[in-house]
Amino acid sequence: MSITLQTIRKHGLRPKKRFGQHFMINDSILYQMIELAKITTKDHVVEIGSGIGNLTRIIAEKSAHVTAFEIEQTVYDISKTELLDFNNITLVYERGEYFPNYIKSVKSVKIISNLPYDSYSQVILSMAEVSDKIECAVLMMQKEAFSKLVSVPGDRFYGPMSVICSRFFTINMIRMVPKRWFYPMPKVESVLAFIKPKIQKFKIMSVIDCLKTLKLLFSYRKKRLSFYLNKNSIKYNVQNEALLNTKICLIDSSILFELSSKC
Repeated sequence: MSITLQTIRKHGLRPKKRFGQHFMINDSILYQMIELAKITTKDHVVEIGSGIGNLTRIIAEKSAHVTAFEIEQTVYDISKTELLDFNNITLVYERGEYFPNYIKSVKSVKIISNLPYDSYSQVILSMAEVSDKIECAVLMMQKEAFSKLVSVPGDRFYGPMSVICSRFFTINMIRMVPKRWFYPMPKVESVLAFIKPKIQKFKIMSVIDCLKTLKLLFSYRKKRLSFYLNKNSIKYNVQNEALLNTKICLIDSSILFELSSKC
């Protein structure tokens, strides 16, 4: 029996659907996540959605310090009990996307997470805001969520998150993760991904502001760029006639990001 299932049964835990709780019960995947991040005793690691602390424990054994975020009281209390023997873990009762507020004094971090199903986009946006501090991230997420991060022009899931991720990260799928490896078993498959931040040549004022503009852009996804600019009375110097006549869902992410950062 996996360590996770043992802990769940020990505490009589009943996962709560409204928090998107699906616990990884294949211990080998947890160790693979550590190996992918190449955790050393010099690393400060951020874990988002730490749950009952099964992954937190493994990270703490390998790293200098772990700052782990959890928002559900029951599993937070269980993890506090299970991790009492460690002095290099900071458990934070807070939503994971607020992690930048807790690493201001840290030079760099690595992020490991079995991402909560309902908050992957907020976490990715927070990562983009402090991408210069992130060495790498190893994330487990829904297959559909992964598709939204890596889609290219013309794809079904190409949208605001695709554009932002293309600007800030290199994202690679490591493997598919069967739903039977979670408890309780979700309705969808998951993906294990490795993320490496890109060096930013220019400082972006606000990722959130860019996202707002991108959401407006993609609300016209099947319309030509010229229609969007005219409809919203936006004055933007576009000399390329072909680009003006291109549907937004077919425009390269670099162009859309530049447009969103200047509008």
